[in-house]
Order: sequence, then structure tokens, then C-alpha cells
Amino acid sequence: MAIVVAETKIKNIKEILNDPHRPLTLPEYQRPYKWSEKHVKQLINDIIKNQGIGKYRIGSVVIHKDKDKDKDKWDIVDGQQRLVTLSIILYYLGELEISLLSHKFDQEISKKHISNNYHCVMRELKTNGGNRDLKKFISENCEMAYIVIDDLSEAFQFFDSQNARGKPLEAYDLLKAFHLGEMRYNSESEKFECNERWKKRIDNKGDDRIKVIKDNPLHEIFSNHLFRIRSWLMHNSSGANFSKDNIDLFKGVGFSSKETFYPYLSQQTLIESLFKTMGLISANSLDYGKSQYPFQLNQILINGKLFFEYIEMYIQKLTHLREHKNSCAKKVFGVIESYNPRARMRTGDLLVRMLFENTLLFYYDKFGDSNKNHFSTAVRVCFIWSYSIRLRHGRISIQTIDNLSKPPNADNLFYIIENALTPLDVINVYLPPVTNSDGANYLEEIKKLIDDLSNGDCDE
Repeated sequence: MAIVVAETKIKNIKEILNDPHRPLTLPEYQRPYKWSEKHVKQLINDIIKNQGIGKYRIGSVVIHKDKDKDKDKWDIVDGQQRLVTLSIILYYLGELEISLLSHKFDQEISKKHISNNYHCVMRELKTNGGNRDLKKFISENCEMAYIVIDDLSEAFQFFDSQNARGKPLEAYDLLKAFHLGEMRYNSESEKFECNERWKKRIDNKGDDRIKVIKDNPLHEIFSNHLFRIRSWLMHNSSGANFSKDNIDLFKGVGFSSKETFYPYLSQQTLIESLFKTMGLISANSLDYGKSQYPFQLNQILINGKLFFEYIEMYIQKLTHLREHKNSCAKKVFGVIESYNPRARMRTGDLLVRMLFENTLLFYYDKFGDSNKNHFSTAVRVCFIWSYSIRLRHGRISIQTIDNLSKPPNADNLFYIIENALTPLDVINVYLPPVTNSDGANYLEEIKKLIDDLSNGDCDE
């Protein structure tokens, strides 16, 4: 299906930034402003280098024309980083009426980069004697391709190819936009709550309980965990790379009286109705208590607010596992977070850690930890199964992990957990001894822990 472009024009920067009839807005799904000083210096150098050549094209901007209740909104889908930076430069040069800078940047990371880049602009242009001419050149001679698209999903298809030096939206930003759009029957306060929690997760702010390998919990929970688990459970899909091309894995069905109802959704419809009646569906109420919404990793996703709850739930579940007070879990996580740094930060070791965490998360999601002995044994089984792979293979890639995590492989622990009816079906699996140690360099602590756990030792 062809993408329908409502409008394409070449406009100068003044026309784009200061059109009173088309004031630019930054939609809720936009990521923070993150251009580094390197990007700012490059843009300034490019502009100054081309100052004497007449018209100078500096990229493109993709706009979504969003009709709200009262007026048209001109949301920036792609080009935010460049336009905000140009606004900062023009503000320094004396152009004080720039509507884009009046936008409320409420994320700390955006505020930090705006402040840092303003001082970068000041340093770069301090010795430039042609500030007045530069301001006129940027406003009137610098141009961008101005692309307007009415359909948001089509607008997103432009974003990653329009700005080579910029930072395109992440795949999870597109999912945020989609699921906020699916909340058309929710209140504004509910949309605001979901959006605020999402932004805090990007900055890793506001919740000291969330401890992750990377600085961005959303990046990690999608790329390393949920995407790979759901891909493996599809039995024929690779978990190699989470991108905008496979975000459909996180799109499901909508709950609305105005939409078609299917019998296979009856169970989740009843649960959702019950929890809504009890007032328990809230991103701030997930507390591992009896009121916890019964999400499952491999469930059909429900669009809208429940998608945000689903993501939040598994960020918290993963953190809960990493900080679990079970003695066996504490011992295992203590070793994998501290063994020889020369080894544990290798690509293969990071992939094996991901495999272990995902396997344990899948077990925990299905059977819980109320039976302490069963949970301890599950930790032992998941660790030995995952890290034995590390000891056997001198080189491990995501393809190695993919092949091990797909059925029909009788030794695939994911497959075993998926088909298990009780924890006993998992914890009684046979784990063959490690006979080949091609990948065992610098892994003395791992080998010792496998030996200890193989002998049933889970004491601290």
C-alpha cells in the first residue's frame, strides 16, 4: 500500500519555525532531546561552510497533521533534534520569538542537553564576527524538505531515513504512540499517567528499585527480554534484533464495545472488567500482591493501557528476580554479576546471562516462587542449563541462542517450561554433565558454581 503524503514543500527555517498558522508541537511519544555537542558542532560547521552559496538544504522534517477537538496540531514525527538545535542557535543569535522553545521540556535529559548545547553554541559562535549575517542566512537561506502526512502510522515510516545525522525514534517510541492512540476511550489522566511512567523509564528515574544492566529499562526489557522471549515462543522467529520492523509482535487487540468481540477473548475480557471494577489496574499499583493483574509473557496483548501495564509488570518482575532473597538466587546472581570482568562482559557471556534470566523469568512468570524448594531448584536448573552452553562453546552469537531456544528440541528448557503443567516437569529435567570446555576461559567461578549446584548446594 502506497504512503499518502498530504503535502511536500521546501521551506526555509523561518517558515517552518515561525508560521503562526502551523505552530509546531512535540507529541507525547517523542523521545527526549539528546543531540550531543558533536552533533551541534557539526551542524554549525556545515552551516558556516555553506554560508556563501545561496540556498542550503539541511535535511527534512516529517509532520503529522493531527486534528484534535479544537484545532489542527502539527506534530513533529522526525526532525525534532535538528529543529530544536536550530532554535537554540537562532535564540543565541537574537531571535527570541521561537515557538518550539516555548514547549515544556519536562524530561531532565532534555533540559540538560538544551542547556549544554546552548553553551556549546555560545563557544562555537563567540569568535564569529558575522552573527547578524549568520542569523539571516539560517532563517532565510537554510531550507528543509517539509513533509506533511495525515496518517500517523504512515508518518512513522519516514522517520528513520530522513535525518542521517540525527537519532531516529526507537522502536518502543512507535509502540508508545500506537498504544496511546488506542486509549481513545480512556481519560486524559490515564493517558498522562501512562506517558509519564514511560518517560521515567527512559531516563531510569523515579524508582530506585529498578536496577538494570543498561541505563534505559525500556531498551533492556524490550530488546533483551520481552522481544526475545516472545520471538522464541513463536517457534520460528529470531530474537536477534528488536526494531521498528517487528513491533507488530507487541500489537494485539483492543477492548471496546464499539469493536468486534471474539469468543477467544472472553476470558481476558472478564478479567479486565473485574479489575477495572475493583479499581486495580494502575501502573502504580503493581506490588506483587494478590491484586496483581494476571499477565503472562506469552499472552495475546491487549492494546492501550493494559499494554503499558504489561511492560511495567515485567520491568518489575525482572528486577524482583535479580534482587530475590532466595538463597540460591542470591548466590547465582552474586556470581554472574561479579566473576572475571574480562569474561563476563564478552558478547557471548552477556548473551548467556540474558538466556538464563529469560528462562528463569519464564518459569517464574508461570509457576511463581511460593514453593521455596521448587523455586531454588528452578534457579539451579536454569543456571546450569544456560551456563553449560557457555562452557561448551568457544564462540556464542545470538544465532547460537536462537537455535537453542526454539523447539522442537527436547533439551530446550524454554520448550519444557512452555509445555509444563507443574513445576516438577521443569525441575526434574536431566542436565547432562559438561564434557567439553571450549568456552571455559576465565570462567573458574562459573565452573565452580555449576559444580556446587550440581551437588545440590544452594547455601550462601
